[in-house]
Amino acid sequence: MTIITAVPPPQAPGDAALIPLGSSRIVPGPLRFLGRALRTLWSNGKARIGLVVLGLIILVAIFAPLIAPHSPTATTFTPYLDPSGDNWFGTTGNGQDVFSQMVYGGLGCHCWSASPRA
Repeated sequence: MTIITAVPPPQAPGDAALIPLGSSRIVPGPLRFLGRALRTLWSNGKARIGLVVLGLIILVAIFAPLIAPHSPTATTFTPYLDPSGDNWFGTTGNGQDVFSQMVYGGLGCHCWSASPRA
C-alpha cells in the first residue's frame, strides 16, 4: 500500500517532516471554533437578529449603573404607581422602580449564566 502526501518524506531516519500550514497566523482551536460558529450564525438572517438583540441585552446589563435612573432596592416611591416619566415601568407593591429592577436583573442573570458550574 502506498501513501500519497503533498509533503516529501524526511531525508534522514528520525527527522520530522516540515508540514506547511498554509498561513502564517495560527489560531487556537477554541477561537477557531468560536469564529466559525459566529460566521455561521451571522450568515442566517434570523440568527443575526437574535445576536443583535442578545448583544443589546448584554450591553444594557453591563452599563446598568449608568442606565438605571434609580436604585433597584430603594423603596422611596409610592407602591403600585402606573408608568410615568419618573418611573418608566411603574413601581412594585414595595415602592421599588420596576425599570431599574429589570436593568439590574439582566446583569445578575448574565453573570450567573457565564459562571462555570459543575
